[in-house]
Amino acid sequence: MADEHRRQIRPQTRLSVSYIIRDGRKHGKALTKNISDGGIRFIAEHSLAPGAVLDLTLHFPERTEPIRCVAKVVWSQPLDPEEKTRNPDGVRGKTLRLRADEVGVAFVEIDPKDSVLLRQFALLYFPHP
Repeated sequence: MADEHRRQIRPQTRLSVSYIIRDGRKHGKALTKNISDGGIRFIAEHSLAPGAVLDLTLHFPERTEPIRCVAKVVWSQPLDPEEKTRNPDGVRGKTLRLRADEVGVAFVEIDPKDSVLLRQFALLYFPHP
């Protein structure tokens, strides 16, 4: 999906995500790369096949209640080898060591209030030039 075709604001941000594949065989944690009210891009612990349906829980640092929704994997690609050991938080000695994929999902079931919250979050954290 080319960036110029996207209509939503997608700030580059790291949020914690938990996922369960609806077929019940896998569950894991992920870190978002960007987020909008239509979907998210994240780095997953597992390879996730396009078309897979996920139960997602998005954790926000300033919010006690997470957002829970259902999403469908739109695309998945092997993680760039350099990104597998990137230090996302700037903490010395702490790195991500993943054997997984970078994944793009579209929300298929999300509470309208949560969709508005994601839109507001994207506007708040959108990196202005």
